[in-house]
Amino acid sequence: MTGSLIFSAIAAHHSKLDEKMKNAVRWGTNVHQVASLGFILLALDKSNSWMQYINMAVLTTATILFPGVIYYQNIVKKGEKGMLSRFVPHGGGLHMVFWVLLAT
Repeated sequence: MTGSLIFSAIAAHHSKLDEKMKNAVRWGTNVHQVASLGFILLALDKSNSWMQYINMAVLTTATILFPGVIYYQNIVKKGEKGMLSRFVPHGGGLHMVFWVLLAT
């Protein structure tokens, strides 16, 4: 959760980001905050089952691929699209898979 708040502050106050880049980072922080709720739910689950480890791996990968790539492209690379952008939809799909797995 703290990471998403930090990136949200960067998006709001970074002088070299145009409005499109700021909106992309805001979208990334929204997804990051929802993912943080998933991490909290996983931390509260004391079952220590193999499914919990799979869920953690899926959510971690999804968070790196979706908001992580968005942060990198818009803050570090200043909006330059690179080869990593092709992984963003996969991260979004993995977020959906995580929530379905968590519900089952």
